[in-house]
Amino acid sequence: MNLEELKKEIQKSPPEKRKDKLEELMSELSPEDIEELKKQECIFCMIASKKVSSHVIYEDIDYLAVLDILPATPGHVILFPKQHIISLQNLDNEIFAIAKKIALVLSQLTGNVNILLQSGALAGQKTEHMMIHLIPRVKDDKVNITWPANKVDDQILLKLKEEIISKFPRKKEENLESYSKKERLP
Repeated sequence: MNLEELKKEIQKSPPEKRKDKLEELMSELSPEDIEELKKQECIFCMIASKKVSSHVIYEDIDYLAVLDILPATPGHVILFPKQHIISLQNLDNEIFAIAKKIALVLSQLTGNVNILLQSGALAGQKTEHMMIHLIPRVKDDKVNITWPANKVDDQILLKLKEEIISKFPRKKEENLESYSKKERLP
């Protein structure tokens, strides 16, 4: 069942029964069907599949970078996976290398660039498709990416440091001494 068929089926029900009908139909769908429905409505999946036109500045088999049609500044680029990926945990490292390449090009144009990834609603993620924003910056561009500088107690910092370090993935036999100087943890 595609999205249009689902909508039509729900609209056959009286308005007061539509929520129940939606829940009934959704319960009959497999997780794969639900993902497919999300893709049908996701603007970034539609751009990736060329159902919606865009100004592509980079494309490979897995990723697409387009000029944002509602940019923070002219030249604002959105880099995203062609596959419908919702969370940071499912992104691979390749996207960050591509982001760096695009940022270097943009910085040749203006000298300054922000690279912004928002993971989770509280971090400002507004869509269910992961993306990286690359925003060229110029003087007086009115873009404001700031936060208050909050003082944090040193004991809290030490506790956070230990918690963060403990979460770094390591092979069982690895310890901190096995990391090269370049990638060494504190």
